[in-house]
Amino acid sequence: MINTGFAVALDEIKGGVFQQISEIELSTKGEQEFRKFRSSRNGYGAMYVSPDGVRGGWRDNMFSLQSAELLAKTICEVNAKVECVLLGRIVPRNQPGEVAIPQRAQSDFRKAIRETRSQRFAAFAIHGLGGWGWANNFNTVEEARESAILNCQASAARERAKLGRERRAAFDRAKLFDCKVIHSVQKR
Repeated sequence: MINTGFAVALDEIKGGVFQQISEIELSTKGEQEFRKFRSSRNGYGAMYVSPDGVRGGWRDNMFSLQSAELLAKTICEVNAKVECVLLGRIVPRNQPGEVAIPQRAQSDFRKAIRETRSQRFAAFAIHGLGGWGWANNFNTVEEARESAILNCQASAARERAKLGRERRAAFDRAKLFDCKVIHSVQKR
């Protein structure tokens, strides 16, 4: 067993700032997963572990800290079959704030805005598994938001279909397939 304790609570990493929340001894496999998690490049991230440090779940490259924590906790609790503890989180360096656009989504985000004509609206929606949907060239912001939600729901349905029954049920309970608009804009 390896203790994950650090001398400081905050640590600069490639993807931003890592904050350790708990000091839990991890198994060898847990320590390997912890290293992978800390090598995150961008977006928000969180890692949860079982109290015994044997099982865990983590997610990085997410749009918000809340979604990263909820998804990581749900994954951990499905894996461990017990309530899990927050081990640590990552906050992106370049996009501090409530919502960050991870690198994997930035091209779609820019495309939605770039392809929107003058005086028309674009919107971008996300779901709790880190997927998204976007819409552009609508006359009203409401239409753009509704279309982005529909496109996001299609993304969530594709992700949901890939999951096993147990994980799908846990993700349903955590509302990880729900979509919400994080950005809408009228192009000038």
